[in-house]
Amino acid sequence: MQYGWNEVRDFGDEMVNMTPIWKDIYTLLPSFRDETKVLLGNGKMTSFWLDLWCGSLPLANTFPALFSHVTRPNASVARVLSTPELLLSLRSRLTGAARRELLELQALVSPAMLDNDVSDARIFRHNQKPPTTKQLWLANPFLEAKQNIRTTVLTCVLWNVWKCRNAKVFRSKDESNLQIAARCHEDLLLWSHRSNTVIDKDKLVGWSSFFLEAVG
Repeated sequence: MQYGWNEVRDFGDEMVNMTPIWKDIYTLLPSFRDETKVLLGNGKMTSFWLDLWCGSLPLANTFPALFSHVTRPNASVARVLSTPELLLSLRSRLTGAARRELLELQALVSPAMLDNDVSDARIFRHNQKPPTTKQLWLANPFLEAKQNIRTTVLTCVLWNVWKCRNAKVFRSKDESNLQIAARCHEDLLLWSHRSNTVIDKDKLVGWSSFFLEAVG
């Protein structure tokens, strides 16, 4: 997966020949992470340091001295927790503060358990309860009054359906409707930060919430 997590790079790493769309997504990642938190499943789609998944703050904020020694700041939770001693990819010669934070980090994340059968799920920090299923099924982007919002939502859906088609054609990978909905949710939340008005942003965040409800 070119822009995802693998053995040699992580989602969020700078890349050569990055497409304009992905440049925009990467630019908006910090804002997206500031507004969401992760309900941990298999840990494969969650940044160990930069996503909020353990504690009250992202671990990069909780342990800044230790984070300054990390060589793979975008590493996934699944990668870091793949070994009992934590695969943190640290530079040698930790400072005293970093060593103390390492002990605190190990104690904090030691209870974390990954479930390989469950995908990670994102929710808004300010609203723990997504919209109801009834609201989701009543939503129809073709009936959206504002043309720019309607176009954005439909483009998002078509874009993710196209990516689903490519996954099938080029990688023989079948993706579920829930996976498409999850990507629509994340894309619209990211794109909302490029809105020209507060009203437009709120509308896109609302549509993002509808897709979040579909994911469950």
